[in-house]
Amino acid sequence: PNELHELYGSMGATAVLLYAAPAAALSQPRNCILGHTISAVWGVTCYKMSALLVTDPTRIQWLTSSVSVSVSIVLMHLAKSLHPPGGATALTAVLSP
Repeated sequence: PNELHELYGSMGATAVLLYAAPAAALSQPRNCILGHTISAVWGVTCYKMSALLVTDPTRIQWLTSSVSVSVSIVLMHLAKSLHPPGGATALTAVLSP
């Protein structure tokens, strides 16, 4: 479906990790599922908070983009579920409302 084309990047990166390095810690199911979930929830939260702060969230997209990716990395690290493509998921949530 065309509605999901924004997720191609992060899901493609996940596929590379799963098929090229299946034994790596970053490729484990827990990391994949939690990493994407944490990042998606945080990305949407960042977008919604930016919409509350300014009338046009695209004006501070540079800020919400960097905050969504960096904080999602910290959250994944704290949850011991680091999955690098999750950063792209957070970015997608901010850039594609």
